[in-house]
Amino acid sequence: MKILAITAQSWVKKLSIRVESVWYAEYSRSRVMQIFNAIKNKCESFSIAMKKAWKAHKIEFQMQVFVSKFQFIKSDGSLRIASGTQETSKIPENKLPKFGSVDNPDIIKFFDTDIQEWRSFNASTLI
Repeated sequence: MKILAITAQSWVKKLSIRVESVWYAEYSRSRVMQIFNAIKNKCESFSIAMKKAWKAHKIEFQMQVFVSKFQFIKSDGSLRIASGTQETSKIPENKLPKFGSVDNPDIIKFFDTDIQEWRSFNASTLI
């Protein structure tokens, strides 16, 4: 009976891990396609737009947990090296995000940890 219980527990654990990974894979594809559809006309080719969409998604995902470093081209044409996060525990209380803002799929919002302000960039300008 004890062996059966251990096997059932390990099976449930494997099943829950599998369900979480399937959910993340579906979410990732969906989010990447949202970004891709928003930036495909701003990029030189389909493959470049897809690479930038995946990169933007990875940076977005990292920023939900860590402070992430990335580069993008600002609207004035200069290169910007940024370190940012979206994790609320790393953001001062008076700078926490306000809910109810309209999301644009190609705009990535982040809290810049160097200057302690909210910033954003277009996913098509990632390097």
